[in-house]
Amino acid sequence: MSWEERLQKAVYTSPGGSVFDFDYENVSMSTVKKTTEFNFSDRDGAYIQDNGAGGRKYPVTLFFVGADCDLTANSFLLAVEEKGIGQLNHPIYGNLNVVPTGSPTRRDDLVDGANIVSWEVEFSETILPEDFIFPDSNKDTETEIADTGEEFQDNASENFSESVETETPNDEAVLSVDSAESVNTVSNLENVEDFNQIKNAFLTLKEAYSETVKDPVNNKSSMSRQLILLTRLPANIETDILKVLDIYDKQVDLLTNTTEEPNGTKQPENSFQISYVQAGASMTGMCEACTIATINSRNDALNAAGIIADNWDKTKNYLDESTQSLGIMLSDSSFSNLLKQVSQTTAYLINRAFDLPSEKRVVLADDRQILEFLTSVGLSINQYDEFIEWNLSNIGGDEIEILTAGTEVVYYE
Repeated sequence: MSWEERLQKAVYTSPGGSVFDFDYENVSMSTVKKTTEFNFSDRDGAYIQDNGAGGRKYPVTLFFVGADCDLTANSFLLAVEEKGIGQLNHPIYGNLNVVPTGSPTRRDDLVDGANIVSWEVEFSETILPEDFIFPDSNKDTETEIADTGEEFQDNASENFSESVETETPNDEAVLSVDSAESVNTVSNLENVEDFNQIKNAFLTLKEAYSETVKDPVNNKSSMSRQLILLTRLPANIETDILKVLDIYDKQVDLLTNTTEEPNGTKQPENSFQISYVQAGASMTGMCEACTIATINSRNDALNAAGIIADNWDKTKNYLDESTQSLGIMLSDSSFSNLLKQVSQTTAYLINRAFDLPSEKRVVLADDRQILEFLTSVGLSINQYDEFIEWNLSNIGGDEIEILTAGTEVVYYE
């Protein structure tokens, strides 16, 4: 069958059911890629957020021919103006749900083109109302990020149990020493601000983990699962997002800064497996914190996205170097879980940035009354308490009413 034989009859059916067969000249179709480009001050290149495709458009120059062409064209005008979704049987693309958009234009060439009326119409394809539920995209993504974290925990624990070596006394010794050391490493997370929010749960789980690692050979599965849970726990602290990410950033640095032992020998595989579990759990903690912690401004959201991208680069480079040095392959799906969660979180943060105010920082040249300053930058005097909270670290005491010259203040607009 040739292309000519595949052409279909051109018909438009209005929302009210009026049917119009028509002739046509050349036809075309266009679509839209929904993308947004984001540039970061501390990274080369750009992040292109791909949100899929928009609706397709089908411009058509159509003709009504014959003695009653003017009457048919009049009826077509009424059909185009009807409210609702019509049906276009396109000669190439088949049956489509459409709405005429733009400025449909009629042309009557009474001298040179008698018995013919042309219309230029752009038909835009539409989703049917019953098929469309407006999504709460951020809420959906928060759930997806949490679900991916659970998947990482399951897959990484299973992989750890299968990958650690216990065949020789040296294997067992390395596992025992590094397991005990991991208690000290995870304890660094206690330095996060507002740790008291999770203190009881963290210390209880750390105590259980400390008992488990006393016999790591027989507790491989529970050991890795407890270590991941313990590492993820600070993600539940409701404080400034950058403070939570800072403690995880230090944790990732500590775990990924070398693939060698202090004496210069390569890192044993068991040591690598423990470091991978902790580094991966730290990345998961970072991602999950972004859905729980406080993000005050657009700058904070974009900075958080940059921190996560940087730490993923460090983690991935460490994994590449370690697996190459050890001559092993990291084939388990937990790596895919991490990659997926980082992508989900980066997109989530950039989407949130659209809805957040921009942060402004000002160093005052003169003494200023707070209420006068608020109104001068377009804020409401009802935001006094909020302004004080934003600047707790910079102002206090006598400055509760007067801001002294040289003070740096922050506000959001």
